[in-house]
Amino acid sequence: MKEKKSLPVYISQASFGKEIGAFAIDALFALVLGTVIRYTLGSYVIAPAAGYNEAKEAYYSLAEASGLYERNDGNLQLISYEGKGAELYNHYRDLNNTIWHYYFSACGQGDGTNENDFVVDGFETELEVGASGYAEELGKHILYTVYDIEIDEERSPKVPNPYFTIASKDGSSDPDYTSAPVLNADTQTKLNDSAADEDARLALLKSIYEVFMGDGQTTAGLYGKACNSFVRQPSAVAYESIGSKAMYLASVPGTLAAPLIFFFLIPCFTKRGKTLGKLFLKMSVIHADGYKAGKVNILLHAFLTMLPMALLLLPFSQMLTFLMVALVYLVEYIVMLMNHRHQCIHDMLSQTIVIDDRTTEAIFDDAEEEAEYARTNSDDLARMIRGEDENNSAPSVPAAPVILDSRTIGAAREEAKSIENFDEFEARKNAEPAPSDSPKAEAPKEARSEEKVLDEERWKEDPEMADMMAMDGVSPKEAEAENVPNETETEKADAEPEEANSDDFVDAK
Repeated sequence: MKEKKSLPVYISQASFGKEIGAFAIDALFALVLGTVIRYTLGSYVIAPAAGYNEAKEAYYSLAEASGLYERNDGNLQLISYEGKGAELYNHYRDLNNTIWHYYFSACGQGDGTNENDFVVDGFETELEVGASGYAEELGKHILYTVYDIEIDEERSPKVPNPYFTIASKDGSSDPDYTSAPVLNADTQTKLNDSAADEDARLALLKSIYEVFMGDGQTTAGLYGKACNSFVRQPSAVAYESIGSKAMYLASVPGTLAAPLIFFFLIPCFTKRGKTLGKLFLKMSVIHADGYKAGKVNILLHAFLTMLPMALLLLPFSQMLTFLMVALVYLVEYIVMLMNHRHQCIHDMLSQTIVIDDRTTEAIFDDAEEEAEYARTNSDDLARMIRGEDENNSAPSVPAAPVILDSRTIGAAREEAKSIENFDEFEARKNAEPAPSDSPKAEAPKEARSEEKVLDEERWKEDPEMADMMAMDGVSPKEAEAENVPNETETEKADAEPEEANSDDFVDAK
């Protein structure tokens, strides 16, 4: 059947707000159910079965061994210090020892044969671990690449460390490359000078502390760089990969089951493809031609609505996948706002529209059923289908305007004298016969003459009418004289035919 260009008049499409509201309701239910499934079935059944707990414990142990992290109540966290001012800044010594231990001991003493061995970025040597000269070569590399301290002409940083230098061996001036660096002489003098300004000393101490912890805005500090080095270690990456895969598998049931239930299964088993949101807001899915949608159209509509949710299964960060899904649905509803039929992309592909049940008169299976209903019924819906007006009648002819003259005023007064209350007036008004479309039969001339004489005698004797005539400057005698017809004019009027626009016609109208 060829699709109609316009919907039947008894079909009312759902508004933009109701469609978006129905989707928001379904998405909220899906999000809640998906979260519940993930943190129950996923976290307590699927993730442990995939090896998440073992990988997590191994990762935490590795982090503690690096010296860069500490465990608190079973959770891994960064090293933190309490205090303010000099009390806090003096912890630079602890940070210096922690970072040196990580690079020199945790990373530099592994030979790579153990899966938990760390490596120092960029360090290459032909010497074996523990061989003579190995520790010095490792120390020089750390001092140059991590602390930015000059070793020789070939290893001279562009911006040398302004506060630290190579430590000296005990009792000699020879450099000790196997120990953590120390403050240079100039910095030690400024910190130990009791005559120096206290604020200047505190500012210098803060600058030294920020070498390790960073300023929180532009630089991460040596401690932050060491933590980044740890998470890139092959052993840490391996355990992190196992844990990530386990958590991904744990998230799959909630990610799939919730949209499948609320966006696909419920519409497939309810009347006219209703989701929970459409049930709450009284909406239905029908074919784009205005008739009942087939099962294939309903299935396709539900599947295409759910399909963007599959982007949540991509192995990216959770925030990124949510943004991708939100972008797809944003494009969908922008298309709906620009479409005169309020159709999203999935509506166009499935040849469906969403209607408002509250304002839709009926939904027929096809055009034949619609035509049969219009032929066999005479209610408002049938007349609407046939294109007739609501009452199936011609517009009423307006009544002729009433001319306010002495005759009508006098007749109204006489009628008012016999009415005792307002209810009686309304009853008489409603009992008046409706104006007939057929022309009124003309009364005999004798009857009209007699009626005219009676009216004239009535207003002559009525003192109120006399007063009205007096206000107009006309005496009863003059009025009587004006009403007496001239014999010549009477004969002329009887002889000549009445014109179509005579005064009698105007009064009657």
